[in-house]
Amino acid sequence: YSEEKRRNGEPFINHAQRVKKYLEDIGITDENMLIAALLHGVPQVSNITYEEIEKEFNSEVRFLIESLEQITKIVIPFSDKSENIDLLHKLIIHLSKDIRVLIIRLADRVDNIKTADALPRQDQEWIATISLNVYAPIAKASGLYAYTRELEDEDLKIIDPDRYRLILEF
Repeated sequence: YSEEKRRNGEPFINHAQRVKKYLEDIGITDENMLIAALLHGVPQVSNITYEEIEKEFNSEVRFLIESLEQITKIVIPFSDKSENIDLLHKLIIHLSKDIRVLIIRLADRVDNIKTADALPRQDQEWIATISLNVYAPIAKASGLYAYTRELEDEDLKIIDPDRYRLILEF
C-alpha cells in the first residue's frame, strides 16, 4: 500500500495521511473513522480485501471503507442544472446512511482538490466542477464550514484564477 502512487505521482499513503489530518483538524477522534481515512483506498490499490480489513480491524471500519468506495463510484455527469440537483439529492441520501462516511468523503475531496494542480487541466476542471456543485454545498449543509471554504477557494483557483487573484488582492 505504501508503494502505491496516485495519479499525480505521489505515494497514496501521503493522501491518506492528509485525509486523516483533515478529520483531526475538525476535532474527529473516532478511531474507526481515522482508520477508515487511512485505509480508504486500500482495496482499490492493493490485493487487500474487505474481509481482511474486517479481520484486522473490525466490521465498522470495513463498513466505512466499503461505503466510501460506493460513493467514489458515483459518476456525476453535468449537463443541466435540474440533473445536477437530482444527482445531488441522490448523493445526499446515499451519504446520510452514516454521517461518518460523509465527513470522511468531504475530507478526501478537500485533499483531492488541493492536489489537483498536478493533474492535466481538463482533470482539474472536472474535479473543481464536481467539488463546487456537489461537495461544497453538502459540506455547507452539513455545517462543515471549514471544508466548504477550502473547497470553494480551491475550486475558484482552478475555474476562475483571475477572479480568485482579484479577491485575494481586495
